[in-house]
Amino acid sequence: MSAKLTELSKRGRDMIEATAQDLRQYAATSWPMGNHKYRIYELARRLKVRTRRMRSIYNAEQSTRLSVQEALAIQALLDEAQNDGQEITAKIDQLQRQLADLEAHLNSLRVAATRQRAN
Repeated sequence: MSAKLTELSKRGRDMIEATAQDLRQYAATSWPMGNHKYRIYELARRLKVRTRRMRSIYNAEQSTRLSVQEALAIQALLDEAQNDGQEITAKIDQLQRQLADLEAHLNSLRVAATRQRAN
């Protein structure tokens, strides 16, 4: 095998391993109570591939090669999860601000009530 082909093969292998790692992190976050078999099943269902094919990708098996459609579908799934995470973080920040405002209002009512009792 020429050096160029060896380098391309190595880059493809690295891509498969990185994809498998990303899928494992996504699956562990999405289904923390599920085992690997369940996570592979759910990923296969979401990406519309066979369970055996997903297991091959998930485990970064030596003979695995990603098609362009599979790579795009996986990237879309991971991007969607990242966007969902950002939306959740923004919502949490908004709720924390609202809670702080409510606590400040409640404290001002307590102070007013204490002053009224003192008079």
